[in-house]
Amino acid sequence: MLLERRPYVGGSRQARLLNQSLFHMLPPRERYTLYAMNRSFRPALIGVIAAIAITTSMDASGYTTFSALPLLPLTAIFWYLQKFSRQEMGLTWGNQQSYVVAVAYPVIVLGLIAGFALAAGATDTSGADWNKTFLNIALMSSTGVLMGILTEEGFFRGWLWAALRRAARTSDPRDVPPSRMK
Repeated sequence: MLLERRPYVGGSRQARLLNQSLFHMLPPRERYTLYAMNRSFRPALIGVIAAIAITTSMDASGYTTFSALPLLPLTAIFWYLQKFSRQEMGLTWGNQQSYVVAVAYPVIVLGLIAGFALAAGATDTSGADWNKTFLNIALMSSTGVLMGILTEEGFFRGWLWAALRRAARTSDPRDVPPSRMK
């Protein structure tokens, strides 16, 4: 094995020299693949680090309620910089059956849970202000779904997924031009 020729002796300088010597022992095709893969994944890595840093600092400073909101401008910035299409970002219409399932599932599950609670006598609605309750349900349902789609889904399932897909395509060893294999 390669590691048997030069045992690890510890220290950052020695480890770096070992990694460099092992890198140059690879055939040219594998060397270029590793180099291209590292460069092509850089935008995704920068975006994830930015998202983690911003949301963590907002959580730490007491803005936990709003910590997902910076994902919206991050998504827009990285989308613009990498010039993804709507289709690459996942902004396409699905089939009608998928929308029916997406709406019916939480309605059925929450309806069953509420039904069991009512049947067990574990609810007390005598002091409920129904006008305020329905207003809160309408506001939280609409803004929660909209912001969830725009922030979390837009960043992670939209931009990040597209960036990783593009990086995987550009780091494919079959895409290595013959001129770079010398």
